[in-house]
Amino acid sequence: MSDRAFDSLSPPMPGTLEAIHVFRERRGPPILLAEAVFVAGRGVPTDQRDRPGVPRPVSAIRAETIDHVARALGIAIAPGSSRRNLTIRALDLDTLPRGTVLSIGEARFEVIAPCDACVRMESALGPGAPAHMQGRGGIALTIVQGGRVACGDVVEVAVLGTVPLYEPRERPRGW
Repeated sequence: MSDRAFDSLSPPMPGTLEAIHVFRERRGPPILLAEAVFVAGRGVPTDQRDRPGVPRPVSAIRAETIDHVARALGIAIAPGSSRRNLTIRALDLDTLPRGTVLSIGEARFEVIAPCDACVRMESALGPGAPAHMQGRGGIALTIVQGGRVACGDVVEVAVLGTVPLYEPRERPRGW
């Protein structure tokens, strides 16, 4: 895990959107979408958080985090089991500062908070999963510009934020 500060002249390398999942009910099963048209100020279309005023309308996780947990637990993890809406490969989401704007397809998303692994990850991913996700539970996003987004789209840092995602004392050690 890197604790380096990002230089605004050298943004992180782009990633790839591997999956879009919605959860129509609070604890309902994940539904994979090939694409979606996002609307600014709302959540993922048809998701239970797709309404104005939801504090964390979209969530994202690194595909590498799911791969790590699966290896550590010696199990296969079904797509969408992390309960995050977007699965992104090759972009270290957990080190992006708050205020960072990600460009995915035609839409733009702003990083607003970390999504720490919670007790529900025990049942969603497997016993011991939260311990393997410390500081790598993903991020919460808000949609600042709507548009079409599809699996396979490039995920680029359009604007790099300046406020650390975690306060120095919050940042979990190891991984």
